[in-house]
Amino acid sequence: MEEASPRNISLKKTKTEFYLTEEMKDKIVFEETVTISQFVEQMNALRDEQQMKRLASVHVTAQLREQGYLMEKYHPGFGRNVTTVTEDGYVVGISTEKRMSEKGNEYEIVMYNEEAQKMLVSVIQKLRK
Repeated sequence: MEEASPRNISLKKTKTEFYLTEEMKDKIVFEETVTISQFVEQMNALRDEQQMKRLASVHVTAQLREQGYLMEKYHPGFGRNVTTVTEDGYVVGISTEKRMSEKGNEYEIVMYNEEAQKMLVSVIQKLRK
């Protein structure tokens, strides 16, 4: 059995959970419309990846459901739950857009306009608190 040498011992620092710094906020570019994945990817690109963990779209989406902007609804055509926009979600600028899969199946994707993206910033800021 081999003994652990100092080279085998990890000196890796523990990364902090994702949080939005003022510097990051100043660099956010608001687009006309984006998906949650595109917006979260921009947030992740702004962080120091050596110091901070990635933000996951599923965490933001869960918060939006908790706050009543989105909801899960059973879709009989798909045989599973899909995320839909609530009335409150439409009010803040969240909408859906129809897309077509490669197999020719129509589906809806949730989109966020500029106002909704600004609301996402406040949701993301509250995640760490």
